[in-house]
Amino acid sequence: MLKGGLKLGLPFVLVVALAGAYFYFTGVSRIEKGLADEVGTSVEGLESTLTGGVLEAVMDMRLLASLASSRNIEDPSGASSLELCRWFLSHKAGFDRLCYLTGTGARLFCLERQPGGAVRVTGESDGTGAVSDCAADMAKLWPGNIHIGTGEQGDPVVKFAVSLGNEDGEPVNILILCCPVERLLHRLADGQGDSGRVRAMVLDGNGRRLDAFAPGTPLYRQAHATEWAALSRGDRGSFRSGSGIYAYATVDPVHVVDRAFMPGTGQGDERWRVVARIPPAELGAAKTRLAWNLMLFFLPLAAFLVAGSLVLSLLSEQNRLGRDRLLAQHVSRERFVPSEFLALLGKEHLSDVDLSSSVQREMTILFSDIRSYTKLSEHLAPAQVFELLNDYFSSIDTAITARHGFIDKFIGDAVMALFTGSAEDALRAAIAMRGRIDKFNRKQREAGRPEILTGVGLHRGEVTLGSVGTMRRMQTTAIGDAVNLAARLESATKIFQVAIILSDSLYDQLADPSQFRLRHIDTVRVKGKDRPVRIYESYDADGDGLAECKNATLERFERAMTLYAQGDFDAALELFSLCAEACPEDTIPPIYIKRCNTMKRVPPGDGWTGISTL
Repeated sequence: MLKGGLKLGLPFVLVVALAGAYFYFTGVSRIEKGLADEVGTSVEGLESTLTGGVLEAVMDMRLLASLASSRNIEDPSGASSLELCRWFLSHKAGFDRLCYLTGTGARLFCLERQPGGAVRVTGESDGTGAVSDCAADMAKLWPGNIHIGTGEQGDPVVKFAVSLGNEDGEPVNILILCCPVERLLHRLADGQGDSGRVRAMVLDGNGRRLDAFAPGTPLYRQAHATEWAALSRGDRGSFRSGSGIYAYATVDPVHVVDRAFMPGTGQGDERWRVVARIPPAELGAAKTRLAWNLMLFFLPLAAFLVAGSLVLSLLSEQNRLGRDRLLAQHVSRERFVPSEFLALLGKEHLSDVDLSSSVQREMTILFSDIRSYTKLSEHLAPAQVFELLNDYFSSIDTAITARHGFIDKFIGDAVMALFTGSAEDALRAAIAMRGRIDKFNRKQREAGRPEILTGVGLHRGEVTLGSVGTMRRMQTTAIGDAVNLAARLESATKIFQVAIILSDSLYDQLADPSQFRLRHIDTVRVKGKDRPVRIYESYDADGDGLAECKNATLERFERAMTLYAQGDFDAALELFSLCAEACPEDTIPPIYIKRCNTMKRVPPGDGWTGISTL
């Protein structure tokens, strides 16, 4: 049962496994697409944030530059601008350092924002005329223009520089504001996206990280050459590598300033790569979560299907056993009541049969029994008798059923069979039975067991099929004069010492009697009946020698039978004697020789018809 249940459940488990695999790979594809969309959305947010930070810083720079320019006209030395710059730096958390230079790059003063918002002066004019790193570019600016650059030596700082002019509009001072890159990325602090899965970074054109650069570390383009090559293919895009899922966009701060204000306002060569990345661990974690979720669903489903298969297998096994029992009962009942008999009664099941069930049909009845059975059984033990009968019945059963007949009942050593088909079927069955008995006797001889002789009587007529008995015990049977006559003809085989006798009603139903070896052997009247019956011997089953001998004397025998019926006993006796001499094994001529001598000794009179009583 377990094996059957597993065999039944295996296809379901395979279907569940295939479904799980399908949903897993489909889910992975959706996860990858979702992460790609997420990283794409993140880089758009990064781009917008950085652009907004640049614009905010530029607007603050322009405001400070405007105020400082007016004071610069009043005091070109910048002394009056110190307090203004101190106030500005303390209120603008986006900047951490401010430098005020001369037009030649000499430092007038520098301010630095301390933690907590305090501002301290980190240097007054040193008179050395030290030139700032962007002073050369600043000298080319017109007042109001803004130069954007990055710090040197790896500082992750964006420098905004503007030239301050005098009343004639000529540049006389330079104002530099330093803004850490992470302060431009307000809501993406520490390089993290809103979801917590996205890693963000900003690269300059040299492959240096502006958002988190530690001195001494290699450039990004050196540490991640494959990814840097992919980032350099265009202004924006996405790709996948061993380091994760990437999306990037290019921010040109000068172009941002020009677009916000007017062309030519921004100056500088900076172009930044804004990059968003989801690490492989995040994808792996998402795949693991998907796998667990699918297992939490499909494993119980598979277990349920296997358990269901086991239950179904158990129910199927019980159902099969029930069917087998019913089939065995049905087969067992057929052994006692043939299904053909039920069909003749018009019943499907034995339970439908009752004492009122009966039908009349014309058919052929076959009777057969073992000669000298009583004497034979006296020398056998009861078990041997049963073995002998069962072997005998088994040997003749196929001869009957193969020709559309069935055994209605066993009466001791006798067999009663019914044929609903043609007369030829019944006669051929009787002939085949004789052949089966010959084979049976050969086996008996080889085993040292007794042989048997049988006789068969055949008659065709109307019989009544039905059930007889009581409500507690009944049996099916066939009754009628036709049945009685068939039994009498079987008994006549002992008198005539032949194997097969058939009545004229069966003979007349043969389509072509010449196909068989038949001869008329008597006309009889059954006791209690008026109509005489012509009876015939079938000697097809006799040995070839005896059958040929009977064929050779057939014409003379038939002439003798005619003379006997006419009462010419002398002529008949002469012919019967010749037949006996020609075929000594023929048992019929001696019988008629005896009859003729009796009739000659005691003449029957004028009422002679040649009919004998059976």
